[in-house]
Amino acid sequence: MIGLWVLPDVGEQVAGRIGLTGAAALAAALGACLMDILVGAWVASRRAPGLCALVQVTIILGYTLVLGIAIPELWGDPFGSLIKNLPMLALIPIWAVLAKSK
Repeated sequence: MIGLWVLPDVGEQVAGRIGLTGAAALAAALGACLMDILVGAWVASRRAPGLCALVQVTIILGYTLVLGIAIPELWGDPFGSLIKNLPMLALIPIWAVLAKSK
């Protein structure tokens, strides 16, 4: 939500760093924010947690690889732009198992 309303220019700047400009950069930034919101709503719904976990892992791996290769300094970002994804990738399957058992 913050990326949508408070910091959309940061998303556009990051998109620009991977070669997207203008409308494509804005669409990528807004699309990523909306995708995160939709997946968050899916998590909250607890519907099909196994599939949800697979989608989450795929999305996180996708943007982590793209950004990690295109902008490697993000690995050292003090706010954990990319490094935070590693524990998330470990925790998502645990969440899926726990969500299935409830």
